[in-house]
Amino acid sequence: MNPASLTPSRRPLWFRLARGSFFTALTLATLLALLWAFENWRGERQWQALVKSYAAKGDPLGFFGTSPATVTDDQNVAMTPLLKPLLEYDVVKGEPVWRNTNGIARLDGLKLPGLGAEENKGSDGRTPLARWQTAFRATNSFPLPSTAGTPAADILAALSLWKPELDELETATRRPFARFIRSYTQEDISSLLPQLSRGKAISRIIQLRCAARLAAGDTDGALADIELNERWAHALGSDPLLINQLVVIALETMGTGMAWEGLTDHRWNEAQLQRLQALFAARTPREDLLRALRGERTFGLAMMELWIRTPEPPKPVGGNDASQAPFPRGLPRGWVRQNQITLVRLHELLAEQIGAHQTGRGLETNIVRQLKKERPWFYSQLTTALAPALIKTGAKVDRLLTISRMAEIACGLERYRLAHQAYPESLDALVPDLLKTIPLDPCTAKPFQYQRVPDGSFRLFSLGPNGRDDGGVFVPDDEKSDWLWPLSTETPKRMF
Repeated sequence: MNPASLTPSRRPLWFRLARGSFFTALTLATLLALLWAFENWRGERQWQALVKSYAAKGDPLGFFGTSPATVTDDQNVAMTPLLKPLLEYDVVKGEPVWRNTNGIARLDGLKLPGLGAEENKGSDGRTPLARWQTAFRATNSFPLPSTAGTPAADILAALSLWKPELDELETATRRPFARFIRSYTQEDISSLLPQLSRGKAISRIIQLRCAARLAAGDTDGALADIELNERWAHALGSDPLLINQLVVIALETMGTGMAWEGLTDHRWNEAQLQRLQALFAARTPREDLLRALRGERTFGLAMMELWIRTPEPPKPVGGNDASQAPFPRGLPRGWVRQNQITLVRLHELLAEQIGAHQTGRGLETNIVRQLKKERPWFYSQLTTALAPALIKTGAKVDRLLTISRMAEIACGLERYRLAHQAYPESLDALVPDLLKTIPLDPCTAKPFQYQRVPDGSFRLFSLGPNGRDDGGVFVPDDEKSDWLWPLSTETPKRMF
């Protein structure tokens, strides 16, 4: 008998099951299609509303291809002949290919002979000039006298090889602006790592020359090196991205170490101490971080915009790997919009905490918990992966701010010692002649801990991220310690 002529009740069981499965699958597919369409519509609608609200506040949310503010060549540090080759490149397979190979070779020539990580600091924390002297003399690349002189004299002779480059940088860093990238695209940001790594190498040369000048008695030259390093850090930090801010933190920490060597050996005079004091007081790492986070927000939104535009996953960019994970295919694109909204919210929470001077311990947990409370996981998974790196930068900023404020106080203490041949009993003695006000501990918003010790020196420390007095003990890479201004009798494991 032909099955087509059977009534529905008499059709075979397999036929009825197949038909039911087909209609069930069709119904589910229709519902999923409607859900996908609804999520795409809702995500786009909510995202456009957020864009409109931010534009009304004068803070437009950046998109892929957004360009930094334009500066003229004569006002741009990056346009000096030494640095200009870093801006002349093509991107091939996600990597910059430099057009001016001679210019890049000149920059790459600014490289110190290698010392092991454990050899970069002496047992007292000072720069080990004798080791550097040996390292220079072990090569045939530097203009050294045939007969060895003092470590400082030999190092200064060797570094004279790069006097034209350092003199050019000295002039260039007096320009008011710097622009090292052309736009917030993945293509341009891929050039940042090689640009910044070369910038950091230059700062190491400045640091070594400063130490050698101090040892040779050229304190004016050493101070000029510290000020050059500070201007160089500002130039490298002018592109508002997190990776730039990390380099600024490293360079300004190095600059503090340069000043510390002169302070601990009582090399600086009154006028030099005043200049150093002003330099440290002018540092604004929290404000710089807020600016960098705004640029990082632009880049993060741009990458998510790229996921919406193309199904191909973006290539990784060094320093931003967490933001490069491809969006899983087949999921509603509206969820990318929702993650963009969550990213904006993450930056709002970070700005609130930094503005309230809360970037210490537990912040990562609190912010991630807040995001998960406000947003479903599929609206926030792409963003919560970014939170740890952003928040850890806040902790590094607090550390830089703390040592900068302690350095400001240390300069005031040294000025007091020059005038009275001893350190004061309390920091209050520095006000108002040596400090208008005593800077507060950024970790607690309360006074720093200060003691004049029996040997005539002093101990100055912050209570650190845990806000607890741990007896002025510093434990590297451990939040369960105080942040101590180093003493010359301590081990190299120190704040800087």
